[in-house]
Amino acid sequence: MDAELGDSTDISVGKTLLDVYQRSLNTFTDGLRQFVIARGGTYLLTPTDTPFERLVLDVFARRGLVQ
Repeated sequence: MDAELGDSTDISVGKTLLDVYQRSLNTFTDGLRQFVIARGGTYLLTPTDTPFERLVLDVFARRGLVQ
């Protein structure tokens, strides 16, 4: 739905487009992971719906990133 004009358009996403997106996402995240690790960093991919507190307290602590 266009917020300014009120027009609507039906958008369908098929398997082919989803496959292309997944490959592109994998290529991007793999490159990012390699970049971070090559510079001595720790790479962690986490879903955007992970609450920040859980990320810091649970995930970081389990990986030894915080004490």
